[in-house]
Amino acid sequence: MNVKDIKIKDIVVKENSRSSRDNELEELMRSVKQHGLKQPIGVSPDGKKYVLEYGWRRYEAFRKLGYNTIPAVMGKVKELKDLLIVNVIENIQRKDISPFELGRVCAKLKDQSMTNGEIGARLSIATSRVKAAIDAYNHTPAELRHKVVFMKPGSGEFKKGFISSSLAQSVIGVGRTLRLNNTEISKIMEYARVHELVREDILALGRMLQEGVTMGDALKEIRNYQVVRVNHIVNINEMEKMCKKHKTGKNRLIQEMVYGKIKGRFKKPSFADRKFSKKYKRKEKI
Repeated sequence: MNVKDIKIKDIVVKENSRSSRDNELEELMRSVKQHGLKQPIGVSPDGKKYVLEYGWRRYEAFRKLGYNTIPAVMGKVKELKDLLIVNVIENIQRKDISPFELGRVCAKLKDQSMTNGEIGARLSIATSRVKAAIDAYNHTPAELRHKVVFMKPGSGEFKKGFISSSLAQSVIGVGRTLRLNNTEISKIMEYARVHELVREDILALGRMLQEGVTMGDALKEIRNYQVVRVNHIVNINEMEKMCKKHKTGKNRLIQEMVYGKIKGRFKKPSFADRKFSKKYKRKEKI
């Protein structure tokens, strides 16, 4: 591997698949200052300059720390689509690229006359993942794309001021199901970002809108409601009779019963209170 120190001022950034996150960059800067650079960046020569292939965060950390040079691996001169591919492959291998970051790069590769299948083959990922990433990116309001980032489930890292890619996808899913326009999707996504909503909030919001609640009222009331799912065993014949009587489907029937619009109840199954012998009783610890 041909590694040498090059001047940071001579590096040109043509493409970067990663979104900038202040907290993440600050952490990397502290690590670089304390331990140095564990892995060099990748560049390719371009006249008297060098085009950055991968390692944008490392490059940015060195630049903001005021360093004059940075260790870099020399590569061959590449076209834009090759730079895009090399850049995103490294982040896919590191498993820290979000569907929206991937979608942005895949969309640019589509502009370079590549098909979804060709992109998938070059990136070694499924064509369906390419399509889903592009679709998610295209349906995210342009003014919020830089606010959508990858977050580790349950960690809450970098949450302040940003929205997780998984939550943004939930918003888009609700928007497409209800056929909301881009302005409405943008309004929900911005509200979810500012108020740090979770997926359950978005599902509840979608149900409220489906029931005819206005967007303004739904956003005001969203924190007071939650979607609750309960698995319950009922007799099939009894369920079908009630659906036929009230001319509705199973889900609507249960919903109307919960709200008290339909009077009635299901009989408790005969086996519900049965006490099983020790031979068949499930153990508490598995």
